[in-house]
Amino acid sequence: MSQSFKHSTIETTLNIGSGFLLSLAVWHWLAIPLIDAMGGNLKDFNVNFAITSLFTISSFARSLGCRRIFNHMQYKRVLN
Repeated sequence: MSQSFKHSTIETTLNIGSGFLLSLAVWHWLAIPLIDAMGGNLKDFNVNFAITSLFTISSFARSLGCRRIFNHMQYKRVLN
């Protein structure tokens, strides 16, 4: 059974909204301290690589979590 347009819209909206909130939190509590710890030079490749990696990993984890939650909800709906 395929996902309805409404279900897809809700999932996408929650995924983007949670991404926005997560990025704010990651920037404030992880990226800024990381920049400071690495010397504060935003032109340094290592600093940019670390920040990009941090956001990529957090985005992957968030997207995977959202996808698994909605797959679980879809699976439960099919069984009922």
